[in-house]
Amino acid sequence: MELLNCFKSKTDSINCLKIYKEFVIVAGDDGTIKIFDLINGDLQHTLSHSSNGEEGIDKFILHQHKIIAVYTDRSIRVWCLKNNKLISILRGHNDEIELF
Repeated sequence: MELLNCFKSKTDSINCLKIYKEFVIVAGDDGTIKIFDLINGDLQHTLSHSSNGEEGIDKFILHQHKIIAVYTDRSIRVWCLKNNKLISILRGHNDEIELF
């Protein structure tokens, strides 16, 4: 078996990974979502919006060109994959957030 690619630029733990079209999307303890080119491994985008730098990402799902991410501060952030912008932050959850 031959190693085809090595994705660099993620320094903390990776908690979730998804393949979307020609991209690999990873998220983890540093609170960032990194989008890599699946073919050449180049980092394409970093999505980050942390007020204090302490919120990690527990999990995320992809839905209709959006990333819906659950953060360790019990917030949900919705990112648009078309323009790589934060759409909204949902707060007020008191317990663990489950994704479908």
